[in-house]
Amino acid sequence: FHFTTNKIDSTNLAEGKSINYTTGADCNNRVIDNEDFTDKGEIIFAHCANVTIKNSKLNLDGINFFHTTNSTIENNTFLTTSGYSIFLYSHSDNNLIQNNTITALSDYGHGIFIVSSSSNQILDNSIETNADRNRGIYTAFSSMNNISSNNITTRERHSHGIQLFAT
Repeated sequence: FHFTTNKIDSTNLAEGKSINYTTGADCNNRVIDNEDFTDKGEIIFAHCANVTIKNSKLNLDGINFFHTTNSTIENNTFLTTSGYSIFLYSHSDNNLIQNNTITALSDYGHGIFIVSSSSNQILDNSIETNADRNRGIYTAFSSMNNISSNNITTRERHSHGIQLFAT
């Protein structure tokens, strides 16, 4: 994937709302504190390092890290009505996800979804899923992730608290 060669501006929409796409030097060492992202359809960080997102409010598709490392997502509130609340993909390694409150409301919606990313810390999150085929935490093709002290509640059929695949 060549996330840094793409240019996605805010005229593009996800779930009918603008996309916040940040990549490369624009996102390194960036701290986002107490931001209301509920007017955004999706938040994407690609090829970033040392990003901190804390004390913020998100909905719809949540936060996506693509090849983003050594970053922190903490003390946020997610009300996800589609897709993933937090998605780590393609070498999004050595990240800390802690003390978030996540509610996933759509079918196939997920709290924390990790694919091809390793050595992440997933700690002390409260995750509730309220639709069919949800996962509180899902990992695939990933290794050495520490998943500890999370409180996960699933309310519908075919849902899983924690699901590991090829991990």
